[in-house]
Amino acid sequence: MSAAKINSPGDFYAKEWDRRFSKDRIPREKSSFVDAKRRANAVGDGVAIFLRDSEGAVPSCKWRDVEKFCQDSCLDDIERGLGIAGMRRAAWIDDRSLIPQANIIHNNNTENVDRTAVDDVTEPNGGTIRKCQNPLTATAVLRHLKEPRFDHTDLPDADRRLIYIPNLDPHYTLALAETAPFHQVRALRDAIWNHLALETSLRVKMAGFKGYPVFQMEMHIPFFAFREYPPSTTDKSEGEGCNRNLKRQWTDLSFLSVPASKSKPKPEPNYGIYKSRFSLVICGSENRRWIGYAFVDQHIDDEDLEEEDCSYEEFQEDPILSDGSDANLPIWDPREYFLMTLEIHVRKILGEWENAVYTVKGKINEYQSRHGSIWSHDPAAMEQNSTENVKEIFEWTLRTMRLLSRVLDVLSATVQAWERFKCHNGDIGYFRDSSTETSPFPRQTIQRSLCAIDGKFEELTFLQEKLVALKETCNNSAEALKLRLTVESSETMQHTGITTDFTVLVLYPFALATAFFAMPQAAIPFTLTFRSFVISVFVIMAMMLAFKLLFVALSRILRSWWRNANITPVKNLRQWLFWKRRETSPATPNSFTNQRTGEFGGDILEGVIETTTYAGGIEMHPIVV
Repeated sequence: MSAAKINSPGDFYAKEWDRRFSKDRIPREKSSFVDAKRRANAVGDGVAIFLRDSEGAVPSCKWRDVEKFCQDSCLDDIERGLGIAGMRRAAWIDDRSLIPQANIIHNNNTENVDRTAVDDVTEPNGGTIRKCQNPLTATAVLRHLKEPRFDHTDLPDADRRLIYIPNLDPHYTLALAETAPFHQVRALRDAIWNHLALETSLRVKMAGFKGYPVFQMEMHIPFFAFREYPPSTTDKSEGEGCNRNLKRQWTDLSFLSVPASKSKPKPEPNYGIYKSRFSLVICGSENRRWIGYAFVDQHIDDEDLEEEDCSYEEFQEDPILSDGSDANLPIWDPREYFLMTLEIHVRKILGEWENAVYTVKGKINEYQSRHGSIWSHDPAAMEQNSTENVKEIFEWTLRTMRLLSRVLDVLSATVQAWERFKCHNGDIGYFRDSSTETSPFPRQTIQRSLCAIDGKFEELTFLQEKLVALKETCNNSAEALKLRLTVESSETMQHTGITTDFTVLVLYPFALATAFFAMPQAAIPFTLTFRSFVISVFVIMAMMLAFKLLFVALSRILRSWWRNANITPVKNLRQWLFWKRRETSPATPNSFTNQRTGEFGGDILEGVIETTTYAGGIEMHPIVV
């Protein structure tokens, strides 16, 4: 690098693949992180020790979630193979060594070993295999990972290790935590938490442990899958960690469907969307020595691995790629494997998103078409829709908007993750050194993968725009329905005001005059005649009308003074009265707090209307506090 480049500030932040990852660097770790901590008298179970860097460290809320997830798992049960830990066979591990063991000379200083001396040795494309009886239980995973990864007396090295676990449960989580080496701990922590929390992430990190550089590539992509589910499935629970959140993640979409007509009484199947996710984290010390952790949800398509699917002699599909790739013809470079996995799963996730978005869009359009007269300005059409019908459609619209917001949040986070990844200073920079001595895979391979991935994310962006348009349409519909309900409420109150005026100004004076004339003549200062009766009625009417006008005038004057008063005692009185009203009637529509400022700053809240009813009509004005 030239002096000009070195002095350029941007070069200090340039994202480049570390050249040290092209050298022979075997991690020299004789035990797992948890075992080393236990020997140092660490307190707590395996997961608690795994999640803490040091004793007395402040626990993160993220790690508390993982501990809560694993609270029912027990190391003794896993070691002895009791219960689910010894019965559920779901995990898949693939350990391979690219370099034949007879040609590797291990020593205590392998930082600068030249790999070309051993890479020229002719060997099968599949490398040297450390076999295991896939699929594995949590007990088998613990026992397999307890074996030394390097320098084993009987087994070949596990240069490249793939660990695939569908429907991650507490027992598998504890088995991974107990066996993670030091340089893999941070990557595995992030992998487990991001997967459990349904977080979205697409990043490459350069980390290190005590000056030992390692790379970490992660993808966590949640998505919504549209499925037909029987009602009983939504309540399914086995009491295990992998199923605890099943009911929470399932969203019933039956409310979107138009009710079946009498001519077609057969109800539609129960449809819904299920929040699923795929996670892959690759962490290693060099281009040929790395571990990949893959977690995937299969609650919607529950297909566990079978023993016949895991053959080393015949075709064996790589369940992480899950595109028909033969695991016995492995991809050795971690970046190539990462991009290929991302390309395959983004294509699958795009299909799930298309199914979910277009289905929801179709149901919304069908419902709005069925109730199209509700937005009509035709008086005849408006009369056909009662207030209760308008309220029902208004509630449906609000519920649909909440659904669209939830779906849009997940899709937008996925699109934004890719935009950050591919930007000028994004993590895509770690893939730009192809066709050099630090990268064994050709430039055209990475270019083809990145172009294919970017094309799929463009289609996801198109789906995002459709959801935004749908939400905007629903928002406009909600505003129109709210305005109609307000108008109808105003008309109802006006009708009530007219009835009140008639009662107060007509019936009440007549009744009062009648009662007055029923008194004895001796108590009345004038002669009781029909003419005097009529005059009395009109006098009482005039007095009631005068009182009404006086009340309206005073109320407007006091309201104007109350709004514009800047005297401190008045402000304090307004504040005291406001909180007093909240204490006595906390659920009233006019009881509110200024959410934007948290204080009484004189802001006018949009859409909040106070209605004053008086004899003769109503007055509507914005509430000001």
